[in-house]
Amino acid sequence: GMINEFMSHTLNKDYPYVMIVHTDNEERAKTLQTMLYEKTGVMAEIRIMGPIIGAHVGPGSVALGYISNQDRPL
Repeated sequence: GMINEFMSHTLNKDYPYVMIVHTDNEERAKTLQTMLYEKTGVMAEIRIMGPIIGAHVGPGSVALGYISNQDRPL
């Protein structure tokens, strides 16, 4: 899942921030935040997803965002 994917990368030292965004699903975002912290010691910030992406993914969505040092396959 999202946490395993996160653990397979290292955070970019110039931008070591982790965000969890959601569309009207704060409960699940907080659950993800807790799980991420328990497994990695990283405390992600929770925000409401922006309106453009939020309109496309719909209500109830949760996403984890960060910048890593590794390229990811397309």
